[in-house]
Amino acid sequence: MNKRSKKLMTDVVMFSISNFGSKVLVFLLVPLYTATLSTEEYGIADLFSVSINLLLPLLTLAVTEATLRFLLDDESDKGKIFAISLLTIGISFILVLIISPGIVRLYPEIRPYYILFLLTYLITALNDFFSNFIRGLDKTRVFAIKGVLYTVAVISFNILFLLILRIGLTGYLLAIIFAEVISIIYMLFAGEVWQYFVLLKIDFQLTKEMLKYSIPLMPTTIA
Repeated sequence: MNKRSKKLMTDVVMFSISNFGSKVLVFLLVPLYTATLSTEEYGIADLFSVSINLLLPLLTLAVTEATLRFLLDDESDKGKIFAISLLTIGISFILVLIISPGIVRLYPEIRPYYILFLLTYLITALNDFFSNFIRGLDKTRVFAIKGVLYTVAVISFNILFLLILRIGLTGYLLAIIFAEVISIIYMLFAGEVWQYFVLLKIDFQLTKEMLKYSIPLMPTTIA
């Protein structure tokens, strides 16, 4: 087996491990959620998930898709790609702050969880970005371990918050936030992503090229 084929097989195994972890997570947690959350809480949790999954590609212009694509170019400037993607996520969070009061008025039942909604959006956006960034850096082992780490963390925090502390929907949201924060911290150090924070520089021509690539992908990402 040549070097290229061996690498392909390794990547396939690593991505399979990561994806398998997410499938196990769904399988294990659905009975826990239905047993510990009320019908209203479960509905709000679903509303949070749907809203964030719709808002992310819309407000970030699906820039994380371009992050992965442009990092795969041998001559890519990783620092500039990192800066553009991070700035786009920052702007998207500002937009969420602007439109979220309208969402709360439309769905007043989420008002008690407003701050958690904002945190969930931001942390999810950053987790998605860092995940694609380390994939673009060809750090498939880090990506796979991150997936397993997230699975273990979210199960552990759900047991703590839902079964032991019994804090309902707040616990459900905190479990997601804490698990994603742990994943982000792991990627920052294991994937050596932290070093790109000192290389922040916006290239407007590259920004235009990345958005030209990502914007047509928005309908697919939303669907």
